[in-house]
Amino acid sequence: MTGLETTVERAGEHPVLRVAGEVDLANADALAAAVGRALGDAAGTLVVDLADLTYIDSAGLAALHRSTRQIEDRGGGVVLVVPDASPCAHTFAVAALDWPVTTAWPVTG
Repeated sequence: MTGLETTVERAGEHPVLRVAGEVDLANADALAAAVGRALGDAAGTLVVDLADLTYIDSAGLAALHRSTRQIEDRGGGVVLVVPDASPCAHTFAVAALDWPVTTAWPVTG
């Protein structure tokens, strides 16, 4: 299994957390921590780019959900970018999540 890699950059006014590799029970907390650090104490919108995520299990989805809700509870927002060609696109489709998920960033329209 490959590890989890995260990087943060800015796209205009939004921080973008790029996530690559695999997320499972062993490193799900690291993903949640990376989400929390990427936005910091700000109440803006965090973009989480999952285009290079190759695997995520239920522990990873739960960690992502928890950290997303924590940001929303303090007035911020999260947009997950999961391109149709992403290895995890099917996982997010099957999970029928109520999160803001888009297939491309920046979002247009």
